Amino acid sequence: MKLDQAKTRPLSTELESKKSISRRVSLLSEGLRNEIVYLDVDLLIPYQRQARQNFDETELQSLANTIKEHGVRQPLTVLKSDIQPDCFEVVSGERRLRASKLVGLKKVPCIILANKEQAEEIALVENIQRQDLHPIELARALKTLIDKLGWGAQSELEKKIGISQPQISELLKLMELSKKVQDAAIRKNYRSRDNLRGLFRLKTEVERLEAIEKAETQKENLEHNKTFSILRLSYNQDSIKVQKNALKKLTLEQKKKVKAILEEVLSDLETE
Repeated sequence: MKLDQAKTRPLSTELESKKSISRRVSLLSEGLRNEIVYLDVDLLIPYQRQARQNFDETELQSLANTIKEHGVRQPLTVLKSDIQPDCFEVVSGERRLRASKLVGLKKVPCIILANKEQAEEIALVENIQRQDLHPIELARALKTLIDKLGWGAQSELEKKIGISQPQISELLKLMELSKKVQDAAIRKNYRSRDNLRGLFRLKTEVERLEAIEKAETQKENLEHNKTFSILRLSYNQDSIKVQKNALKKLTLEQKKKVKAILEEVLSDLETE
């Protein structure tokens, strides 16, 4: 739901004193699950069954920049917490919450779920729609739902979340890997279908961990040796344009080297 489509109504006398909520909306009223409330970020905690475990810092900063300029355009979906009664668990939108904290927002727009049974499905469907979710994170979430739903769960999930039963079975097979191997694969972003299948051809946990570590080293070497443009000048008649955004990617030591080279270039440009 977009913010400009949300319904609002004044707070009741009982809720008027709650500092964590905007004065424009009401809180925890049955039947108002589509209304938006503004909750204090300190009252929001991660969903217990959140599939996503890793959050890319670069992506979070990019999202934070967008939120700083445009605000939080899509409300978070939250659920009253059983483990911390005064808090709400973020069923969907944890990235938005983290990015909002980076830019110093005190409150964020939220929609409160009344049906706890739907929370896991909502969290899972949102994560499935994001292609950067690691297959093992997805497999863990699927297994949790299937264990909860019991017999016939795969068929039911196929209809609800749009993943075929063969795909679900292949994902669930990843749960046969030890937790240590699973965690390493997520942490190192070891995720391609071929790589994950290849782990099952290795017999021991040690061999599997070594394969993941080796792939990480190879990736780092490729990144280290990769050549990219950091500064571009384009000249058109009397106009000169400079493209220098890539300079932000350099370390302090690398910037010093670039500066030294540019000083040499400037000396060549000196006229007699």
